[in-house]
Amino acid sequence: MGCVNKTINVNHTSLYNARRHIETFHKPRLVEFNSSFGDQRLQDKTHNEVKNDQAPIDKHLVSTKDPPTSKQILTQDELDDRIMKFIVKDMNALRVVEKEGFLGLMQGVVGKLRVKKRTFFTEKLKKEYSNSKTALCLALEKATHICTTADMWTGHKRSYLGMTAHWKGEDLKRSSACLAVRRVKGRHTFDVIASTINEIHKEFKIQGKVNVMITDSGSNFLKAFKIFGENELTLTEDQENLQSEEDEDYEEDADGVVYLDLDNIFQEHYGQTSLAQEEIVENENEDSDTEITDEPQEQIKLPYHVKCPCHLLNLIATTDISKITNPSFKKLKKSGSKTPKIWNKQSRSSLACDIIKEKLGLLFILHNQTRWNSFYDALNCVQKFSKTKTMELDETFRHFAVNPLTQSEKEFIAEYVRIMEPFTEALDVLQNEENMSIGCVIPTINLLIEKMEEFRTDPTIIHCGPLVSAVLLGLQTRFERLLTEHHLIIASISDPMFKMIWVDDILQAEYTSLLKGAVRRFKDSQPHSCSSTVDIPNSPKKKRFLDGLNRRASTEVDEVEKYLTDEAIDIDALDRFPNIKMVYREYNSGIPSSAACERLFSTAGLIFTAKRCNLSDKNFEMLVFLKLNEACCREWAYNPSKTSTRTRSNRK
Repeated sequence: MGCVNKTINVNHTSLYNARRHIETFHKPRLVEFNSSFGDQRLQDKTHNEVKNDQAPIDKHLVSTKDPPTSKQILTQDELDDRIMKFIVKDMNALRVVEKEGFLGLMQGVVGKLRVKKRTFFTEKLKKEYSNSKTALCLALEKATHICTTADMWTGHKRSYLGMTAHWKGEDLKRSSACLAVRRVKGRHTFDVIASTINEIHKEFKIQGKVNVMITDSGSNFLKAFKIFGENELTLTEDQENLQSEEDEDYEEDADGVVYLDLDNIFQEHYGQTSLAQEEIVENENEDSDTEITDEPQEQIKLPYHVKCPCHLLNLIATTDISKITNPSFKKLKKSGSKTPKIWNKQSRSSLACDIIKEKLGLLFILHNQTRWNSFYDALNCVQKFSKTKTMELDETFRHFAVNPLTQSEKEFIAEYVRIMEPFTEALDVLQNEENMSIGCVIPTINLLIEKMEEFRTDPTIIHCGPLVSAVLLGLQTRFERLLTEHHLIIASISDPMFKMIWVDDILQAEYTSLLKGAVRRFKDSQPHSCSSTVDIPNSPKKKRFLDGLNRRASTEVDEVEKYLTDEAIDIDALDRFPNIKMVYREYNSGIPSSAACERLFSTAGLIFTAKRCNLSDKNFEMLVFLKLNEACCREWAYNPSKTSTRTRSNRK
């Protein structure tokens, strides 16, 4: 600055003498001085932070930049809530709170707080279940149309009826919840199942809101809905015998047995004396007997029923194919027992697994009776090995004293996989309850029938021609009723993704009238809820009685025709058609399969294990309910499943 003929270095940590000198002798340059030292101080601060590689220990424990994900446990109530969530979410036993390892861990963490006994958490489980159930009832109260699914499950010599609920909100986003896993004692007869379903519907106050229910094709379920349900069509006796396939663990009703009324026999033998005694007994128990005998018959009312399409496809792929009588097909199918021998070796021996993995690099995919796609996946795995590792596959077969696959058998497996591949794709679509509704059933089955028709005329199908015929016959027979159900037809047409693209030209006029009828019903029931898309001109002073019909018809035609000719396929397009949006919300509240119950039972099997056979039925139901309904109900849009990414492309 011209004071002396030398450079003076000033430390930015002690600026008082330097600043005083500038203020006294070089005041015009004071602003420049302060700015220069301010910038240098900021650079030094940044440099020191980067240079210091090891942050303080508290930064390793708690991030100072990001907000903490969970707050520290400070009170006894917070500790109890955390332990309860630990039990429910990780499906632990209630007695885990009394185990030595858990107590040692918690005592070193919570300090003066106390880990309470199992009896306390048993009572807390009841409170949590009551609160979650109340929240679910409030959510179901807001829903207008609900779909439920039901199925039977047996584990460790106990039988349970599982039920789930599914509905769409005003934003057309699906929500799902577990309703119950209710113990069923005795035989699984149709009246017991109907009574249990009706009881659960009443318990959650949704008896009048359930507009569709999905179950498998068990004869006990079909008989329950035949007697207590309200379906549009009734099956003939031959159709019932064909379509009512029962599970292996179900004990059939003894309908063919003739029951004798012993009371009448004794009355005839003993005369008026026994009649008088019986009248006295009836008078004493008149009220209780009336309630027991009359209440189920008068009050049991089941909703509209749809058989699970996935279960029907599974029956076609197993039962119908097993009935093929073609000699050449049966011979090739019988020779295909070579692969099950290898699968049995792999499933029973760890040494066999090591040998198979050493030779092929991977293990075979094993067939599982409870997984509908597993047999196709198993044969598809064998086909891939036969193409890419032919020599290694033959060596594997010979090692286990099994003759290698012949060329005809390889061609048979390749044709089988090629024909059944559309089945697996259809099952993936129908089991995708996140992005699909019940309206996808008819278009999916129609497309599957078209693909089978193409295979019938395909000259490259040499060995599996009878398979194509059997599959086509099964599709036409088992889905004959579903393809003509008005509920499913309206659900498909009201879905912007399908509309009329799957309908034959002959049936378009009939199906359009069905949609118009559904729109008319909504407008009649809620005349002021939806505004019309057509501007109706002012009527003359003198009105005629029939003018209202013409005006209403023109409004319906305008909205329905505009919707059907609209090119948009997204759900958001329904915002422009308010009446059709309400139709879509009602008829597509259902899901296209009962796979939700299978997922429920998967969780139930992880809770009700062999080491927890003493778990009471009530505690078991509460644990499953809380595990599946963590946030009252599952909203697929915000909580997708692990398989959603694999099947989301089907919706597109």
